[in-house]
Amino acid sequence: ILLSFLDIKIWHYFAYLFYAIVLFFLIWASLYGVKASGSQRWINLYFLNLQPSELMKVAMIACLAKYYHRVGLDKVNSFQYVFTALIILILPIMLVLSQPDLGTSILIALSGLAVIWLAGLNMKFFISTRLILVIIMFVSFGYGQVKITSPRASEVYTPDDLLEITWQADKIVGLLDIEFSFNNKSWEKIERIDAKEGSYFWPMPFSDKYSKNKDGSLYIRLKKTFDQD
Repeated sequence: ILLSFLDIKIWHYFAYLFYAIVLFFLIWASLYGVKASGSQRWINLYFLNLQPSELMKVAMIACLAKYYHRVGLDKVNSFQYVFTALIILILPIMLVLSQPDLGTSILIALSGLAVIWLAGLNMKFFISTRLILVIIMFVSFGYGQVKITSPRASEVYTPDDLLEITWQADKIVGLLDIEFSFNNKSWEKIERIDAKEGSYFWPMPFSDKYSKNKDGSLYIRLKKTFDQD
């Protein structure tokens, strides 16, 4: 809210710097950020946890607005300037997808595309740009394969065991819900975790349902999810 009271000239003057700082914060969050609910998208500033991806929604608009302000109308549709705008747009989107945060990455993409459209980009280039972004997000988030490597189906466990659940993910798949069942019908959630972790230690609770399973059968499954809660 406070940022909305800044003079437009200040936004114009510091647009590139603002974008560069927020991009740096995104890289920092991806490498050293605070983890919560399987996501790593916050920076601990001691007095608050900063989420750079939220700032990027504003930084993207300011940066592209200044960029197209400096580009002549006759050059808007040249390959050089379209390519540069795409790089400005794609870099933060990829970083936010890796956190993972699909919802915010879509909002950043939409805010950037809105500026590009208003700048006068040719319909052909505009549709191509949208298709490129959709393909990148499709490939990068939520469509990789996940394979459970342990526990194995033949193994038997008892309550209070510390069960190591491991899996292999062949690309970025975002968040996973780890679930268990005693009958392979009704499932209960254990934890939500980033697919990149590759393993999770679960202290198996004692259950009346479990005691009824004479063979000690237990089922584990991993479900990809777009929810960020």
